This record gives sequence, C-alpha cells and structure tokens, in this order.
Amino acid sequence: MLDVGGLPEFWLRFPPVVGSIDCLNVYNVAWDGGAAPDYQIRTCVGDGCQLDFRDRSYDIAFSNSVIEHVGTWDAAGGVRTGDSTGWAPAMGADAGV
Repeated sequence: MLDVGGLPEFWLRFPPVVGSIDCLNVYNVAWDGGAAPDYQIRTCVGDGCQLDFRDRSYDIAFSNSVIEHVGTWDAAGGVRTGDSTGWAPAMGADAGV
C-alpha cells in the first residue's frame, strides 16, 4: 500500500492491515522499521502530486487528508488515474463531514 503524505506512527494505532506500507512524503521521515517489524513500513521521499512510480505499482493508495493540502482533486490525479487498483481518500475530522 502507498500512503501519500502519511507517517508510520499512524499505522501503529491499528493491527497490521496489509503486507507492506510505503509512506511517501516530500521530506525524509526518520523511521526505524525494526521497532515494529510486523508492520513492514518503509518511508520514501517524493511528490504526491507527481508520483514517480509505474502504473499499478501498488494495490492500494491511501491518503489521510492530503487533498486538503493540494487543493483540488485534479492535483491528486496521479493517484486517481490508475497508479493503483484502489484509491482510498480519508476525510479528516475538520473536513466538515
């Protein structure tokens, strides 16, 4: 799974849900994967608006409120147009839902 804009600590609140998770951010996130080996979480640096992955590199793309930061659904188009089988945008508590 690709978590666009997410942090590894977010996933530690839940039981492991997928085989592995790559947390993509525009800056380097310090993470010691050995501290939670059951989760198989890696961090990587990149632009969530211009993903540098082949189409279908991930089965699931997840975002917890990144859309609030990029401004429009069009800006998130790289994820929505086929970079993954599933796109799971998650609304933040402040999204008015």
